[in-house]
Amino acid sequence: MFLTSTDQFEVRLALDDNEILAAQRLRYKVFIEEFGASLPKNDKNERLERDKFDQYCDHLILIDKCSKNYSDGPPVVGTIRLMESTVAEKALGFYSATEYHLDKLVAKHKNSLEIGRACVDKKYRASIAMHFL
Repeated sequence: MFLTSTDQFEVRLALDDNEILAAQRLRYKVFIEEFGASLPKNDKNERLERDKFDQYCDHLILIDKCSKNYSDGPPVVGTIRLMESTVAEKALGFYSATEYHLDKLVAKHKNSLEIGRACVDKKYRASIAMHFL
């Protein structure tokens, strides 16, 4: 399912594990290498930024269709992780609830969407790519 597409960019939900891995590699590049966040040792070896919530989330990806770098999977240059409240209720809850007290907010807003882990490759931040996500 394409949410939008141009000659250069395509925005859609990740369709398979390879596309999710590409999003997690981008998150590693941005959050760990560029911004210095820390990770468990095993994830550092794999160069993936991921956690137990990823398997329950949808992963919105921005693909550069003109990129020639396909060696590590699809050329994902932007990503956002999405979790619907109906999924959160059945799974682990929202990730944000591990950092903040969300009980009242979640109880009041039954149909909600958590948006997190948003990032765009540094080379694309000053371009139109930012606006697609």
